[in-house]
Amino acid sequence: MITLPLMFLLLILVLYQYGFVAIREKVESIKEEQSIKERTLQKYVDIISEKPRLEQTQLSLAGHLKDLESRFIEGQTSAVASANLQAMIKDIAAGVKGTVVSERIGKVEDLGRFKVIKVGVDMNLPDIVALNDLIHSIESRQEHIVISDIDIRLKNFRAPRELLVRLDVSAIIKGR
Repeated sequence: MITLPLMFLLLILVLYQYGFVAIREKVESIKEEQSIKERTLQKYVDIISEKPRLEQTQLSLAGHLKDLESRFIEGQTSAVASANLQAMIKDIAAGVKGTVVSERIGKVEDLGRFKVIKVGVDMNLPDIVALNDLIHSIESRQEHIVISDIDIRLKNFRAPRELLVRLDVSAIIKGR
């Protein structure tokens, strides 16, 4: 008589331990996996929702890159770009009523994706105002042109008006 209720109680304990507790642990494990997958899915949705903003940023950066590239000296090779730079300096000198006496192309420095070209120019300028206009015209161009060295001398000390100017000018081009 005692064994029958005791066996029934043990059967209930075994069913509780191996049935109800095991099923509850499995359900909790499945809920935890579902929660992790929902968070991962939400991250993917957030990333996908950023696509239009990223595309807009890419277009903006591409426009900015084109603007920066327009500031480089044009030319298929560094020699052609140096010749274009020489022509620019000649035009600027002619604009301030100066005469170019000699020109020389310097060494090209390699900076990875870019190259620095150097051009030397000797010229005569009528006065200091022309020198000021020349320097302003070179430095304020759309292209990035920098005067890396300048040597100014008077042609005649007794009548200090006409100047002999030696300029070394540098500019950046895209590397090939």
